[in-house]
Amino acid sequence: MNKILNATCFVFAGDSLNVLSYLNQNGKLIPDAFQFSIASGKPVFFFGNSGKISGGKYVDNTDSDNYASYRGKMTLNDGLKIFSDLIFQPLIFENSNYYENRMSAVLWGLMRYRARTGIYLNGSGGLKISSVDKTIRGNVSIPYLIIDARKTTKVDSSTYRASGSIGPRQVVAMNDLRISLTNFSDIKYSIADGKFDNLTNVEIPKQKSSEKSFILYQNYPNPFNSSTKIKFEIKETSSQNVRLEIFDSIGRLKQILVNESLKPGNYEVEFNSSDLSSGIYFYKLSTQNFSETKAMILLK
Repeated sequence: MNKILNATCFVFAGDSLNVLSYLNQNGKLIPDAFQFSIASGKPVFFFGNSGKISGGKYVDNTDSDNYASYRGKMTLNDGLKIFSDLIFQPLIFENSNYYENRMSAVLWGLMRYRARTGIYLNGSGGLKISSVDKTIRGNVSIPYLIIDARKTTKVDSSTYRASGSIGPRQVVAMNDLRISLTNFSDIKYSIADGKFDNLTNVEIPKQKSSEKSFILYQNYPNPFNSSTKIKFEIKETSSQNVRLEIFDSIGRLKQILVNESLKPGNYEVEFNSSDLSSGIYFYKLSTQNFSETKAMILLK
């Protein structure tokens, strides 16, 4: 116990999360000493999957079965409560066999725990989460994603049970989610405000008229499973070449839905994602003088 009280920092590593989370128990000497040290402001370092236990709850069994979320095998367990209102999922792009489990884990954990903040992090990146000023700062190459569910009022979860399952499929749809992402290390995310600080102003080119010549609408449904519809409107008086593209979360082009000259009018395009895994994707509408991008979430 004295070693814990006299420690200058704590380092967690490994995948035995149930063993590591022993330190969340109250009324025992070692866990109480650890909690006291954390409350006094000593830093904690988490490597790999161990970072999951930093929250009040964590989702386990994401890496034990390729179809864990499909068969209802993921579990919600008690974490160390260093950041009580957090569901954290590291290693998001490590081993494609577990993509669906890891993508489903955050939203499912937010729903079950009634938590407000979720984080996706790639395995090669690092985050600094401050319990003092409630901020998140990253040192990453692939952007980390922060899910803010504070405005969510509606949640829908699957009731489908696959063969060999022990519970319903663990996929969740939530309304009014705010998704923030960056790979810049010189800005930080305020958990209290739900946004990044010190953002650089972007000068928006002025339209020739007061009315937008193009409008890109949010896809529906969103989140979606298998397919979704993307609507856009062209108000220009002459035909223009229009391009509608789909990108994954790290900017790789996945599909080109439209690449042709279109006349003014309203258009609706169906995006079929049968060959893609669960995750966050972006769709971009562009012409010679216009470009706009929106995000969407695929949950299979």
